[in-house]
Amino acid sequence: MRKELQSNQIAISDTNSTLQVCFIGNFSDQDRWRVLNTVSKEIKDKTIYCNDLTGKEWTFDYKSSCGYWIENIEFTDALRKVKCTVCASSRGV
Repeated sequence: MRKELQSNQIAISDTNSTLQVCFIGNFSDQDRWRVLNTVSKEIKDKTIYCNDLTGKEWTFDYKSSCGYWIENIEFTDALRKVKCTVCASSRGV
């Protein structure tokens, strides 16, 4: 199976934030669009945690309603940038 690393961004509605998803694996354009739109709606309702030692802001991985696990979620730039990873192999797991 060929793996590709692709990155896509979308504005998160009702916020001043941008979501950047790193797609690992084979995703069709339609799948990427669906994941971006679904996660941008879900991510703003997740609890954000802060590491007391490093100040890093993050949230727990979760299974999205689009069927994929959303992983390695972190917030930077005063919560204006949200980064996460989605692996093609996590669908249906």
